[in-house]
Amino acid sequence: MFLNHLKQSLQQLKLLKKPVIIVGHEAQRFNLGDAIEDFSKHNNIPVATLAMGKSTVSEEFENFIGTYNGSISDEAINRFVDEADTVITIGAKLTDSITGGFTQSFGPEKTISLNFDNVTIYGERLTTPYNFEAVINQLAATNLNQNYDKVVRPQLASNELKATDNKLTQEFYDRALQYFVQGKNTLVAEQGTSFFGLASQQLKANTNFIGQPLWGSIGYAFPSALGSQFANQKDNRRTVLSTGEGSLLLTIQDFGVAFKENLTPVIFIIENSGYTVERVIHGETEPYNDVPQLNYYTIPHAFGATDKQYLFINVDTEKDLVNAMQKANDIPDKLIVIQANMGVMDAPEQLIKTGQLFEAQNH
Repeated sequence: MFLNHLKQSLQQLKLLKKPVIIVGHEAQRFNLGDAIEDFSKHNNIPVATLAMGKSTVSEEFENFIGTYNGSISDEAINRFVDEADTVITIGAKLTDSITGGFTQSFGPEKTISLNFDNVTIYGERLTTPYNFEAVINQLAATNLNQNYDKVVRPQLASNELKATDNKLTQEFYDRALQYFVQGKNTLVAEQGTSFFGLASQQLKANTNFIGQPLWGSIGYAFPSALGSQFANQKDNRRTVLSTGEGSLLLTIQDFGVAFKENLTPVIFIIENSGYTVERVIHGETEPYNDVPQLNYYTIPHAFGATDKQYLFINVDTEKDLVNAMQKANDIPDKLIVIQANMGVMDAPEQLIKTGQLFEAQNH
């Protein structure tokens, strides 16, 4: 009965001339990416993900249009969402740091929201019990017979990677990580410059993405990366972590766990002299955004590693980074620590825009 109600809502022609699907983390938890792709493909409906939900659908899927982040998303992605007359959100929570500070262009009046524990259709919350996973899997085979035009994916700007002897920047680092991370990698991005720089990068098929933008829990990413690596050893899925030196301080002791369990992730530590994410939002020169400067090359030994268990690489330039990535690929049986040195206020464009929005909202 519930699915029939939902289908009737979806088939309101006046409301569904130009729909778009936005996918969140709940769909990822239930492994519903394939079902969402099938629903999209049967009906020619474009699909975006929120950053919290990134990699739920393949980013090489023919109808995938990108990662949506409110008004600060790429213009080509925003056009799909802004012009939609119905937005179908699946397993999505609209929080500040993944909607450009709540600047999404749609409200409840044009949204069909399907979540794990509730459903809202054009502002009306349904009380009929339903099974989230079962409904999405049934939608996978649903043809709305609307004859929507074929989705034309946004044209990405040329992203050819040419390494030079120039000092390493956040912009080059983010693009290099996009090239480095392949299918059967899990990319874990700490909630700072790493997350805001990498969430908008298009990933290869079969790549998983993990972040923590809901609570913004710094320190989460390192143990999360180790847990992911430990859980996927049989699948030969290598975890790649990008974290800042400030966040790493909170859970740095987990290096001991990594070496005890002989885990072999690739760990990029962004060394930019403090909490750049916080400097962007508030307190650019305040001492509370400074952090202790550690000698990272001594950390593995301090936490019990032998020389055979790890490789440490320090990088200052674009070529240094690319060469370090190549070494990491060539050595799959060691934990690799790559210290990426960048400028104090070098930050991703989406973080700078988010910081400006947050600063305005706070005052």
